[in-house]
Amino acid sequence: MEQYWSTVGALLLALIACEHSDIALATNKATKPGVCPIWNGFGMCHQFCRFDTQCPNVQKCCSNGCGMQCMRPYEEKPGVCPPEHGASICSEACSQDGQCERDQKCCKTCGHACRDPVLV
Repeated sequence: MEQYWSTVGALLLALIACEHSDIALATNKATKPGVCPIWNGFGMCHQFCRFDTQCPNVQKCCSNGCGMQCMRPYEEKPGVCPPEHGASICSEACSQDGQCERDQKCCKTCGHACRDPVLV
């Protein structure tokens, strides 16, 4: 019985050490500049990353609505979205400007779509 409790004690100490090292790791990991995009919907419920430094280039470790994954940070391009005329697209083609080509912005339609901006 004594061996049982010493094993349990050793396991508890190992668990506390692991938990403490995770906290130390979290405080030692640098955060990359930028802001995570707002995620519309749910992604895969898996932890693909825990820290920005685990992501390539400028990508950050962001929530995908269920898990965490590397994503390009939110990027706001100059200009404003043009007013909507006529029928609009009801799909979610983007959630931030950085997902649009060239100088296009992610604009609210019936959903969201990339549009050429009106420069102010």
